[in-house]
Amino acid sequence: MEEGLRFAAIDVGSNAMRLFFCRVLENSHGPTFVKESMIRMPLRLGHDAFTAGTISNDTCDRFVDTMHGFKALVRAYDPITFKACATSAMRQAENGMELVDRVKNETDIDLNIIVRATGDQGGLGWHGGMDCK
Repeated sequence: MEEGLRFAAIDVGSNAMRLFFCRVLENSHGPTFVKESMIRMPLRLGHDAFTAGTISNDTCDRFVDTMHGFKALVRAYDPITFKACATSAMRQAENGMELVDRVKNETDIDLNIIVRATGDQGGLGWHGGMDCK
């Protein structure tokens, strides 16, 4: 496979976290995006956030563990850049920003909470078009 430019994205949704790996190849028709891999971890942040208003300690611990694993995979893939964004569950949870800070402190990942979505939030980490803070 051609080398191309490598990118990675972490998409934290209400029902699952996803890690995407993509290459961008240049050809005579412009760039071609090649999805190389997607890893999905079912972690139901929305169940806690939408029913209790906060994400439980156990779910927070599993979330951070998953982010550690994703960080190791991103480092091994060696993209030119990567972005991590979260959607409504993190935005609505009372402790969402505390969890963002914990992720930064423990993994050095800058997790951005989407403040305004354009269209469907599903797969924003892959498709781009994110308006993160």
